Amino acid sequence: MFEKIYNIFKEEKVVAVIRTKTYEEAKEISIAAIEGGMKVIEITMSVPSAPQLIKELKDKYNGICVGAGTVLTKDAVDECIENNADFIVSPCVDEEIIKYSNQRKVLIIPGLMTISEVNEVYKMGLKFIKVFPGTVVGK
Repeated sequence: MFEKIYNIFKEEKVVAVIRTKTYEEAKEISIAAIEGGMKVIEITMSVPSAPQLIKELKDKYNGICVGAGTVLTKDAVDECIENNADFIVSPCVDEEIIKYSNQRKVLIIPGLMTISEVNEVYKMGLKFIKVFPGTVVGK
C-alpha cells in the first residue's frame, strides 16, 4: 500500500525533523533542507499550523515526502491527511492512532524505545519505526 513511500525512506535513509516555535522559522528551515537535497521532512505538530506548512511544502515541491510528527489524536491524523501528509509519526505506541491511521490508509510510524514495543508493532504489521527519544536510546 505504501510502496512508493517505503522506497523513498529506504533510498534516503535520513529524515529532517523540523521542530520550531514559529511557522515562519519552520518554513525557512524546511525550504533550506529541501533545497539542500533532503527528500523526507517531518514537521512536528508542535509547530504552529503544522498541517498547513505540510500542504504548502507539498504544493511547492515535487518529489518530496512530507509527514507530520508528534501526532497524538485522531483529529490530528485527519487534519494532516487533509493537508496531504505522506506519513504520520506518533511519539509512542498508541494502538488507537495506529489502527485509525491504517483505516485512513496513511503510513504510521510510531516512536519506540524498547524491544517489547518493537515486537508489539511488528505483530501489528508495521514496517517502519522511529527510535524515540533519540537522546535516550539513539546514542
